[in-house]
Amino acid sequence: MSCRFKLITFDVTGTLLRFRRTAGEQYVETGKKFGHVLNANEVQNSFVKHYKVYDRAYPNFGSGSIGWQQWWRNVVSSCFIETYNGPGQLSESDIDKFFNDLIKSYSDNTGWKLAEGATELLEMLHSRNIMLGVVSNFDARLHNLLKEMKLYHYFKFVITSYESGLVKPDPKIFKLAESLASSSPSDIKIHIGDNFDLDYKAALDVGWNALLISHAFGKNESENDSSDLIFSDLNSVRRFLLRSDCLKSQNN
Repeated sequence: MSCRFKLITFDVTGTLLRFRRTAGEQYVETGKKFGHVLNANEVQNSFVKHYKVYDRAYPNFGSGSIGWQQWWRNVVSSCFIETYNGPGQLSESDIDKFFNDLIKSYSDNTGWKLAEGATELLEMLHSRNIMLGVVSNFDARLHNLLKEMKLYHYFKFVITSYESGLVKPDPKIFKLAESLASSSPSDIKIHIGDNFDLDYKAALDVGWNALLISHAFGKNESENDSSDLIFSDLNSVRRFLLRSDCLKSQNN
């Protein structure tokens, strides 16, 4: 296939990888390992709340401030302390056990699974010598996670918000990708992600093409009129790219 693509980048969470269970369910499983019974719904609500609290206090997983390890330990500690109903109080040793176990779970396929069609799409694009990259709001663990999930070798570069100090939808993170790909303004570039604002719109705003995975689109349907570029999974993206024999610019 003769292809005019210069670069295709991917989001990770919700696009290439999916969580095996909710944070509440995963935290409850961790609690059980150490003899503590928790309610998954309560923990999930607590997680969402404290994630937002620490994201406001120390943006981008604590990049340039407290660091990602302390950032996540704060979230974990706050969740368990708030939802713990057992006798006495949780000790720092308890929190350390919870934290270390969760870090391990979210470092491999214990906590993650491949999104449907991820390997097939990456293999198809890689076999056609299309440059692939990652642009993700993620902490520094992403490199090892992609290796554990057998995806890392597909990518020319992996940009994390934590390491770059740039958080989607900041246009500079896409400009960094262009620089790493030695891309010119006339090259066709595509970003694939599952968040309308952070992935789809952000890429379009810097002159890229963009494809959106549908579970994000369902929440923002009124914001977008390019329904032919919304997909249910990565298998449908692969079929679309094969049919189109390389996507032409959405602006043409």
